[in-house]
Amino acid sequence: MNDLQSILNIQEFATLPQVTTKVLQYIEREDFNFKDLAKLIEADPALSIKLIKVANSPMFATRAEIDSIQQAVQILGMNRVANLVLAVSIFSKFVILENSKLVDYVNQFWWHSSCTGIVAKSISKKLGLNFNEKEFILGLLHDIGKLAMLQYKSDEYIKVIELIEFDFEKPLIANMKFFDCNHIEVTHAILEKWNMPKDFIRIISRDFTKCKDDNEKNILAVVFLANVFCEIWGSGFYGGIKEVDIQKETYWQVLKSLNPRLESFDLELFTIELEEEFKNTKNFLELLKS
Repeated sequence: MNDLQSILNIQEFATLPQVTTKVLQYIEREDFNFKDLAKLIEADPALSIKLIKVANSPMFATRAEIDSIQQAVQILGMNRVANLVLAVSIFSKFVILENSKLVDYVNQFWWHSSCTGIVAKSISKKLGLNFNEKEFILGLLHDIGKLAMLQYKSDEYIKVIELIEFDFEKPLIANMKFFDCNHIEVTHAILEKWNMPKDFIRIISRDFTKCKDDNEKNILAVVFLANVFCEIWGSGFYGGIKEVDIQKETYWQVLKSLNPRLESFDLELFTIELEEEFKNTKNFLELLKS
């Protein structure tokens, strides 16, 4: 059995939480409504409590305090709540992977992932792009393959990390020196195993040629531009990025080509404002952990 198949057989990565699977299946139906969606979520009291906490966070800046799942769905919208269910339940499921040996790596991984999701959300908001929180959940999931590889063979994956960090090896090359797959392939395979939406799987590949339309290309560019920012701001997870000229960064170039109005955009001011928001992401991570 190869490494990829062995990783997919790890118990924690074999299935999504039951309520999450039901929510994903439900929103694919044409006849879904907010009351039925709320009932599905309310069947998991722990998830409901955490979801209400997240919905009331400054991240959403709602005018009224949300005190029920039905209210959350009405105010935030069904797609946004469904994506938040996915984010909160996945985080809650995999935070249990912490152990004395890997705790620092796991904490760093979730710090990077949550930062990427929140920065992606901030980028889309500042650029006037609306993705119904897809950018947030994709930011949270974009490197899940790294967590799986760390869980599968921790000693080998720590050697991969050391190659990237100290020998400045490119991540995909470092992966292949100890595994017969890389973290992008693992991420892709995990999302397929979880029956995630097809657009999620296309976007997570980081390959613009696989995107179905310009909207998917925009989301891909936003998520992985956020990943670049997080790497250079000190909340990375061994992506091999130490410094970058954002003006020349591929993801920014793609965003500009898809949104011509960005040609006159003040990128320097935008970056400063984004970094200020980035500094507040620890509060959200603590909220997910509570």
